Amino acid sequence: MDRKGKLLRVRVQRDGALRNKINRMGLRDQDRRAVQEDLHLIEAACASDRVVISRDDAAHVLLSSIAPSCPGFRNVMWCNPVTRGPQALEWLRDGAARVRAWQLRSARSPGVSRHKKGPDCSGPFA
Repeated sequence: MDRKGKLLRVRVQRDGALRNKINRMGLRDQDRRAVQEDLHLIEAACASDRVVISRDDAAHVLLSSIAPSCPGFRNVMWCNPVTRGPQALEWLRDGAARVRAWQLRSARSPGVSRHKKGPDCSGPFA
């Protein structure tokens, strides 16, 4: 897609405060590193349309698990175009309206675990 000129590259500033808060959430080292590696997806979504299109279900599960403690990004919608199939393409063509079940905070997001409330991750994305 990049070679065809269909990607729009946007510079998004990293949110150091959010990253520091996530470091202090008490996540396992492996999970914390994985969240930090994928946080750029959330930062870009929050700076634009609050939508992430990704096939990375592992990142989705991890980010969904901390979203209840992070009001700044729990309304971000996550769409896996492979698992959603034609529904994803139709949704995008129709303007990507908010689908509550696709939000990171949704209990219906796949693999969302319930854990004790962590620190508030609000910041410029709230």
